[in-house]
Amino acid sequence: LFSWYRELGGVIELRELSKTDLPILSSPLVNCGGLSGSFLFEQTDKVTVQKGHLVLVNNAPLIRNSSGQTISYNYNPKPEVYADREGNPMDVYCYPRSDGWILGGSRLTGTYSTDEGLQESISADSDTTQRDEYAVPLPIFDLNRSIIRHSYGIHLDNYPNQEVLVGYRHTREEQGGLRVDREQIGDQVVIHNYGHGGAGVTLSWGCALRVAGLLSEHRQPARTPGVIQHPALASLAEFLDHALRVD
Repeated sequence: LFSWYRELGGVIELRELSKTDLPILSSPLVNCGGLSGSFLFEQTDKVTVQKGHLVLVNNAPLIRNSSGQTISYNYNPKPEVYADREGNPMDVYCYPRSDGWILGGSRLTGTYSTDEGLQESISADSDTTQRDEYAVPLPIFDLNRSIIRHSYGIHLDNYPNQEVLVGYRHTREEQGGLRVDREQIGDQVVIHNYGHGGAGVTLSWGCALRVAGLLSEHRQPARTPGVIQHPALASLAEFLDHALRVD
């Protein structure tokens, strides 16, 4: 995706930002900061986060079914098998990639504020196992190990090169959750695109098209709203349309 973006003339610069940097940046700005956006823009909505654990099983083979198709799965066990302390069921999943497997997961809900920082109000009610510096819910290993072994005859323990990643999903409690809109802040136009929760991959294509439309409306106010007129944005729309059609 980065390569395609650069081929369209896009420039990528990695840097740290603070609120004091915003006035000197070119308008319009697109806020895809997620939880980090709370440090940059005033947000009136309550910031809820879901802590998630992922296990990367490196150098494991693609998992295929009896027809030779690559598989992935998401399994929702009963709450008595895997849930948080308030009884909310959690799921486990496996996404094989060319470089190994991604195993998950957890959804441990908490809150965030600039005054109190991150508050993890709910933790897993299942046993945990210490991996690296993290306490990982044991069902991520036990349930996935059982599913993969019984369904595909592959043993998780044969691939010990494993690492744990922990991150935070930014969710919103407002109606609809997701925020994709335009806001005038001083002399700058800011287009917000955050609150995807755990569905960022699923929602990313549609959100990108909506952001492109909002940018077009800003640059071409006299033309039909929602129609992408700017050449660079038109190329982006064509790129996204092509990407959506790629198997």
